[in-house]
Amino acid sequence: MLRVFARSGRRYRPIEHDLIEDLGLGLTVWEGTYGGDMARWLRWIDAAGILIPTGAERATAAEQMADEAARRAKAAAQRADREKLRADELEAKLARYAAKLRDAGLSPNGE
Repeated sequence: MLRVFARSGRRYRPIEHDLIEDLGLGLTVWEGTYGGDMARWLRWIDAAGILIPTGAERATAAEQMADEAARRAKAAAQRADREKLRADELEAKLARYAAKLRDAGLSPNGE
């Protein structure tokens, strides 16, 4: 059981809900892996009781976000390439039709 106390003058008083109001932070016991060791650890929490990520957790999250952004960018580039190919094919098809109209003595522009 974790009990947190704050100094008030010359005395210490227990802090409710493990939150140090002056800091807007608290402590909690967390079970998990840190530095390769699985154990129970003291972890900082914010005023809402949410764990504050460690540097390694923030780095991992940033890497995952970067990987996801790269995947989305690659997918968007592939879609753009497909649309460009489709547009080029349509342009070539229109050019062939225009040539057929010219060959038939008709103007493709209505002239």
